[in-house]
Amino acid sequence: MIRGVPAAEIPSLLDSLKPFIEKFASISRGRFTVKTLFQDIMERDRQVWVAGDFQAVCMTSIGLSSVNIDFCAGVRAREWQSDLEQEIRTWAISLGKKRIFVTGRRGWERFGKPLGYREIERNYMLEL
Repeated sequence: MIRGVPAAEIPSLLDSLKPFIEKFASISRGRFTVKTLFQDIMERDRQVWVAGDFQAVCMTSIGLSSVNIDFCAGVRAREWQSDLEQEIRTWAISLGKKRIFVTGRRGWERFGKPLGYREIERNYMLEL
């Protein structure tokens, strides 16, 4: 089961969400902190999706013509990844969006390519 978590519920779920938000902040390489991600959620600039009983957590944002899957982490992805993608796809269509952008690891390619996703770029980073 996939569910979008309303911002008003986030404080009561913080113990379960915190490890995921910490991971997302860590893999952002300084672009975001736990505090800024939490603030984005509470201000409704990012949305939180939960698979099962916190088997996975996904964070999205909304662009001008797209829904963006910015972060996603969990275990046993084969059990929830299709349901999550379908839920977000349905939501994006209901918002009138034309695209879904995904920032993810190479594992997304194996999952997404058969669904019609195509790789258009990869994100790289240089530490200065």
